[in-house]
Amino acid sequence: MDFLYYGLITLLGLCGLWGSSSVLIHLLESWSVRYKWSMLGLSSIVLASLTSLPELMVSLIAVLDNNHEVAMGNLMGSYAANLCLVVGVCACIKPIQLESIVFNFKFPMLLLAIFSIMLAQWLPVYLMCVLMLIFYAGYIGMTIYLGDAKDVVEDEFPQLKRVSAWVLFPLSLGCLFLSTKGVLYGAVSIASMLGVSKYWIGLTIVAIGTSLPELITSILAQYKGMDDVIVAQAVGSNIFMFLFILPIMGLMNQQVFNVVGFYDFFLLMMIVLVLFIFARYFDRKWQINRLEGMGLLFLYAGYLFFH
Repeated sequence: MDFLYYGLITLLGLCGLWGSSSVLIHLLESWSVRYKWSMLGLSSIVLASLTSLPELMVSLIAVLDNNHEVAMGNLMGSYAANLCLVVGVCACIKPIQLESIVFNFKFPMLLLAIFSIMLAQWLPVYLMCVLMLIFYAGYIGMTIYLGDAKDVVEDEFPQLKRVSAWVLFPLSLGCLFLSTKGVLYGAVSIASMLGVSKYWIGLTIVAIGTSLPELITSILAQYKGMDDVIVAQAVGSNIFMFLFILPIMGLMNQQVFNVVGFYDFFLLMMIVLVLFIFARYFDRKWQINRLEGMGLLFLYAGYLFFH
């Protein structure tokens, strides 16, 4: 009976995630046209940050409760889920066509974030946390600078009234929070009943649960023909997690950096390099096809297996 109860909560949470994510991406489309903003820039900063709010909430609460394994496992698992699971699923549905700016600028920033975490093993943690926040501020500035009006969405679709848009925005965010909390509550409860460890829960159940907004918004973006949003959001979410969420966690309690080691950093680097090779050198340039999408899914399964 308990499994049925928690399963129903998880299902309702998934439905809420789909609805709230659909509203969010439509709002971003509307604002991109109305205010002549770059949709690629919006997905790299705004959408990536909004869909990473579940990771932010879960990680900060876990740190406050001294559950460092769950907090760090959530970030590491969400990183792999964003790049392998989200991009892989979308590529299996339909090949993803990309622009080179996504890899020429955003991937080096992601590598910088990984190296920053490695340096925190030797340098003072508080110093590295401050530097990582500075790096994230620089990333936002460069994204805004590079996000010219040349890739502004020009398609015509029904526009929401300004008042309606600003009312729907907080409501959809609230629904996103509650839905994510429902998914996590149901999934973690089921996993706990099965006797799974905390780090494994953070790496798998919690990470996949908090990555559901990225997956759902990416599928909706692909349906609307906005392929760049998929990878830009995935990479942007990881940059947000490693250069914003993680340093805040470190400032709260520096013990979070002791949970991971060089083996974890090696796996993170391998995921980035494999995705870059798939997009840059195989098949057509700057495209991730269905076969490569399946490869990313197998890579994600291998990542979980080796942990």
